[in-house]
Amino acid sequence: MKGYDMFGWITRGSYKKTVVSLSAIAVSLAFLSPASAKTFEVSAGKPTVLFAIGRYDQSNCSSGRQPKYTLKQPEHGKLSVVSHAVKLEKGPCKGKTIKPLWVIYHPSGGYKGRATGSISYTDYYYGDGSGVPRSRNETIILNIK
Repeated sequence: MKGYDMFGWITRGSYKKTVVSLSAIAVSLAFLSPASAKTFEVSAGKPTVLFAIGRYDQSNCSSGRQPKYTLKQPEHGKLSVVSHAVKLEKGPCKGKTIKPLWVIYHPSGGYKGRATGSISYTDYYYGDGSGVPRSRNETIILNIK
């Protein structure tokens, strides 16, 4: 039984348009380290989808349990998390729907510059067949333009 993390989108557009268009985003999969920092170039004028967090079991193409998470808000703007389904476009589960959590940055007040926040979460790793919880912390560095 293999499991995969989902991570890595930067899209532009209004929040409603962004949430609606999440289904159309190509799914790319990568393993994450337990603690890391990701830097994003974002617009001061509109929300930006930063990345997705989720697991699925490749042996039966089912979604794993949704991670439990806590956010540390950036100095400027706000982070939010939404659950939204997406169809896998590659791999043995192509065409199957999974429901990851999407991390979105919402700018505030026309601020331009740098801000830092984070998300800590516990996901349920299936790579070894156990589904055991693993804690992770992602520092989110925002270059707001």
